[in-house]
Formats: sequence, C-alpha cells, structure tokens
Amino acid sequence: MEIINRYNHILEVPSSQIMTKNYPLGGIFEFNQAKILSRSGYKIGIISLNLDSLRFLFSRNVKMSYKIIDGVPIFRLNKKIFHIIRFGRHKKYILKSVLSSYEKLFNSYVTIYGKPDILHAHDLNYGGFYSNHIYNKYDIPYILTWHSSTIYNEYDYRTSNFELEKSVLKNARIVIAVSKAVSKFLKKRFGLTNVYESFNVLEPAFEFCSEKIKIQKNIAFTFISIGSLDENKNHKLLISAFSRSMKHKNCNLKIIGTGKLFDELNDLVDKLEMNKQIEFLGFCNRDEVINNLITSNCLVLSSKYETFGVVLIEALSLGLPVISTKCGGAEDIVNAENGILVNTDCTEEMEDAIKFMTKNIDKYDPQILRENVIKRFGINSFINDFTNILEQC
Repeated sequence: MEIINRYNHILEVPSSQIMTKNYPLGGIFEFNQAKILSRSGYKIGIISLNLDSLRFLFSRNVKMSYKIIDGVPIFRLNKKIFHIIRFGRHKKYILKSVLSSYEKLFNSYVTIYGKPDILHAHDLNYGGFYSNHIYNKYDIPYILTWHSSTIYNEYDYRTSNFELEKSVLKNARIVIAVSKAVSKFLKKRFGLTNVYESFNVLEPAFEFCSEKIKIQKNIAFTFISIGSLDENKNHKLLISAFSRSMKHKNCNLKIIGTGKLFDELNDLVDKLEMNKQIEFLGFCNRDEVINNLITSNCLVLSSKYETFGVVLIEALSLGLPVISTKCGGAEDIVNAENGILVNTDCTEEMEDAIKFMTKNIDKYDPQILRENVIKRFGINSFINDFTNILEQC
C-alpha cells in the first residue's frame, strides 16, 4: 500500500522505554502503532531513551543499541540518572542532559534513514520536550499524543513547568487526545485549540484471532481482571464486591498482573476465605492473556482512573462483555450494548453489576461485540484516523 502524503516518513519519539529487558511491555502501545503504520506504507522509526531508576546519583550513558523489530528500526540509549533531582533547581540541568541524549539518538537515526518529515511525540516528559527542541532547531514539525494519567492526579504542579509545557503543546501541529476526558483536560488546562480526539488502536493479535472466541468457556462463570496490582487499579473494590456477591457460588475471578500490593490483596482474599474462587495469575504474556480471556465470560476493570482502557477493547474483541468503573477513558468504550459502567469506589454498584452479568450473559452476542469494537478501534479505523490527522497538519 502506497501512502500519498507529504508526511510519509515519521519518527516516533516515545517518553517511555520501548520493550526493554526490564520492561518487556514498556511502550507496547507506541510500538504497535508504529508497526501498523509501517505495514500500511509509512516509513517509520523509533528513538527510545531509557531512563533508569532513582538509585543512581550521577548520570552516565551506556552503549547505544539499534535493532529492527517487525520491520520497525528502534534506536535505544540507556541513561542512568538520579531522577529525583528533576525537582527544584536541578530540573533545567536534567532537561538539558536528557535532550542531549535524545540528540545522539536522533543523529544516529538520521545517519542511516535520513531526516523524517514529521515527529510523533508521546507525552511531554521527555518525548514532547525533545520534539519541540527538534522543531526549533531543524524546523521539523511534530504531533503529540497525550497518554499520561496525570490529568487524574490533580496535576503535579510541583514538577510541572507550565510555560514550557504549554509552549510544547501549542507548537505541535496537532495534540492527539486518546479519550474525551483527556481532550477536556488539555483544552481547560492549556487553552489548546489544536486537540484531536483519536482512540488507541486494538493490537493486531486480538483483531486477527476470530476463531478463538468459539472456544468452550469454563463450566463455572469466570470473571477476569487485567492490570498492575496498585492503588489505581483498585482490586480491593473488585475483590470485596466479588466476595459479597459470589461467595460459595459457581463463579471464579482470575486476576492477571503483578505489583506492590500483591501481598496485601492476597491477604484480603485469605481473610474473606475466597482462595478457592479467586486466583492470582501473575504476569502473563500476550498469548497467555488471550488464552485466559477466551476461557472467561466477562472482564472487569475497577480502576480509579484511566486515560483510555486498552484491556476493555481487547476483551470485547474476543467476545467478552465488560464491567468498568467510570474511570475516564472507559466512558468512550463501554455502553449498554457491550457492558456496564459503575461509579468508582462504589462496592454496591460493582456487586450489582457482577450479579447482573452472571444472570444476563446471554444478552451479549460475542460476534457482535467483536465486530463493533473492531469497527471502532481496529487497524483500518486507526490508519484512516491517523492519515486524516497528518492531512490536517
């Protein structure tokens, strides 16, 4: 497929690490988008600065790496940095140091593939800051996608640099908001007029496995939850509601994910005497996630906030209805035809939704759920949307 567009050559500039050894799922959404665009005819590359943890007081660079994955060239540079000094008077030094590292990545990429027509930054820190730097230095335009969940964290004014952030966002040709909630925040907080709402794309592995939704479900009604075991994902709410509504019934809950709250959540399951019905599966790779989804009946997302909610569209693509809290991004995905929305931190509403789902699962047609979500969030929809964005730049 040949793309006829003045912005055919796109360099992706994520703010997160891209699929490193320590973070195998890091930047997976950005990479999937790049892979889809590459296969659609765009010339795509990625530069990724991997900032290591807070433990290192002095910054030092490690050898740059270059690898082509699924047709997408990725340039990586690891930088060990005492990240805490980004607060206060050292913030400018850190930004200068980070921009210098991005410059090395950019120059290495350009040496092999030439200058891109446009940059695609993902979030402000630091992909957006560097893209703005390149725009000012080389007059290469950029678009920016806002994924960050800081909009739900009462925005951290301590670490923000409002004037710089506003300048970066306003200099972007278009700022892409992955949900209506993000769009509303950007317009209100920064007074932006260049915001375009465009949802995340469904990973191809989920779009192209239609035969799997016909696999026989477990005899026991099975709910599944996927996400890090942290405060935001709010598994306590889900576990409590599931225990109160389904204890001693032929119903199970599988929880996929790892995190610092594992011991606390496991203790809660013990206390509620739900060990036989609630199972922690830990980290699962993509194939394991798919296999667990297709042997479940309903996915539950209990988060306090999400900018989008990729697990919701993944579950729907495999024919599962969903239950979700009104966490921001979910409201753009979940409706009466494919699931149930409940208020955040409301155990009673979650209980009622769980009960309703077990009694009314047959009202949801798996094939219709799948067709509708692919129509809205599948590859063709994403490519058309992204091409439209570039045409408006």
